[in-house]
Amino acid sequence: MTLRTRVLLVVAATLALIALMGSQLFLRYAQATEAVQDVVTTLAPSSAAVADLTSDINAMDRRLRIYVSSGEAGYRVLHQSAVQAARRNVAELEQRIGQRPEYAGLVGDIDTGLQEWLSTVGNPALAAMADDAQRRAQRVVDSPRGRAAHAELTADTFRLATELSADQAATLEASRQATQRLARSMALALVLALLLPIAGFVMLHAQVLRPIDRLRRQLRLAATPGDHQAVIEPEGPPELRDLGADAEALRRALVREIDESDAARSALEQEGPVVAAIRHELAPRTDPQPAGVQIAGLLRPAQGVLAGDFWDRIPLGDGRAAVVLCDVSGHGPRAGIVAMRLKTSITLGLISGQDPAQILHRACDQFADEPGRFATVVVLIADPRRGTIEWVNAGHPAPRVVRADGRIDRLGPTGPMVSWLVGAWRAEHARLGRDDICLLFTDGILESRDAEGDELGDDALDERLRAAVLDTTDPDEVVARVLAGVRARAEDLSRDDVTLVALRLDPAPGTVARPSGSAAATGVIPTPRG
Repeated sequence: MTLRTRVLLVVAATLALIALMGSQLFLRYAQATEAVQDVVTTLAPSSAAVADLTSDINAMDRRLRIYVSSGEAGYRVLHQSAVQAARRNVAELEQRIGQRPEYAGLVGDIDTGLQEWLSTVGNPALAAMADDAQRRAQRVVDSPRGRAAHAELTADTFRLATELSADQAATLEASRQATQRLARSMALALVLALLLPIAGFVMLHAQVLRPIDRLRRQLRLAATPGDHQAVIEPEGPPELRDLGADAEALRRALVREIDESDAARSALEQEGPVVAAIRHELAPRTDPQPAGVQIAGLLRPAQGVLAGDFWDRIPLGDGRAAVVLCDVSGHGPRAGIVAMRLKTSITLGLISGQDPAQILHRACDQFADEPGRFATVVVLIADPRRGTIEWVNAGHPAPRVVRADGRIDRLGPTGPMVSWLVGAWRAEHARLGRDDICLLFTDGILESRDAEGDELGDDALDERLRAAVLDTTDPDEVVARVLAGVRARAEDLSRDDVTLVALRLDPAPGTVARPSGSAAATGVIPTPRG
C-alpha cells in the first residue's frame, strides 16, 4: 500500500470522526442556545413588560382617583401617561408572546380588561370632570363595577406574570441540562482530539519522518564539498523512493553544472571590466546641480544583472536643465550597450540644442540592429526663469507633478516607444510652481508586488508620492521616502530595475516663477486628491 493511500484512509477516517463529533456538538449547542435565546429574547422581556404593565395599571387608577378628588390637571396628564404606557406594554406583549397558544388567551384577556376599565371607569370619569361634575366622576371611580374591572385586570396580569416566571424557570433548567450534555460532548471531543495527533505522529514518524531523515543525511553528504560524488540511494515508501531518485538525478545534474561553471569562471572574470565600464557610462552625471533647479534620483538595478534603465541631468546653455529617464527592454550586457548608445545620442542632441521630439526620432537609429528591442523614454526640460517644464514622453509611465496643494497631474505619453519602427512625437508644456515637485520613475516601481502578489499600481503610487511631497519639498528626501516605502511593501524589489527621479524649480532671488497652471492649459492628465 502506498503512502498516499494510507494517508487518504487516515484522513477519511479522521474526517468521518470529526463530522460525527461536530454534529453532536452542534446539536448540543443548538439545544443550549435555543433555550437561552428564548429566555433572553422572549420570556425575560415579556416578564419585564408584565411588571411594567402592573405598575402602569396601579398608577393610572391611583392618579385618576387623585385627579377626581383634587381636580388638579397635572394628575389628569399623569393618568393619561400611565394609560399610554399600559397600552404600549400590552402591544409589546402581543408582539412577543401573543402568537403563542399558551399565552394568547391571557394577553387577550388583559387587552380586553384594559379596554373594559377604560370604558367603564377611566373615560367616563374624565368626561365627568370635563363637565365639572366632580361628584359624578367620584361615583364612577367608586362604583362596584369599576372596582371589579380593576381587580379583574390586575388578576389577569398576575396570572400572566406567574405563567411567564414558571416557563422561564423551566426553560433555564432545560438550558442547564443541555449545557451539561454539551460539556460532556466537548470533553469527549477533546480526548479524541488529543488521541488523533498522537496516532498520526506515530504513523508519520514510522512512514515518513524516519525515511526522510535517512534521505537528508545522504543529501547533506552529497552537498559537502569534496563529496559531491556520493550516490543517493532511494529507500522507504514508493513516494519517498521516487523523491530519492529525483534527488539523485538532481545531484548528477548539479555535478555537471559545477564542472561547467568552473570552466566558465575565468571567462566571466575577464568580462567583468566590460560590465563595470558600461555601468560607469550609464551612471548620471556628477556635475554640480544646474542653477535654479534641484534634481535628485536613484537607480537600483535588478539583482545580479546589468541595468537597462538610466537617468541623467544635463545643464543646458540658456539656464535651463534637462532630465532624461529611459528604460530599455531586457537586462544584461546587451541591453546595457543599447542603453549606453541611446544615452549618448540623447545627450548630444540636448547639448546641441535640438528639439526633444527630433532627438527621439534620431535615437531610433540605435535600434537598427535590435529589431526585437525597444525603450520607453522621457525627456523633460525645466526652465526656472519661466516656471515651466517641457516634456516628451515616448510610451513611458506618466511622470507625476505633485502640486503644493496635493493635486497630482500626470504627464502622459506624447508618442510611441522608441524602437526600430521609428515614430512621431510632440512636446507638451506645463507650469511648475516653486513648491511643486515633478517625479519620474520606471515601471519597476509600479509593478512591484507585495506578499500577496498584488502590484503597487498608479493610484497607490500617487498616494505615496503625495504623502512624501506634502511632508517635504527636498527632492533627495522625497526620493528616499518614496523608495523606502516601496521597498518595505515589496516582496521582491530586485526582480526589475527601479529608478525614481525628483525635480523642483528653485529660481534665483528676483526671478518669480509663475503659479501652477490648470490641466486644461497644460495638457496634463489630472488626478483627483485622495
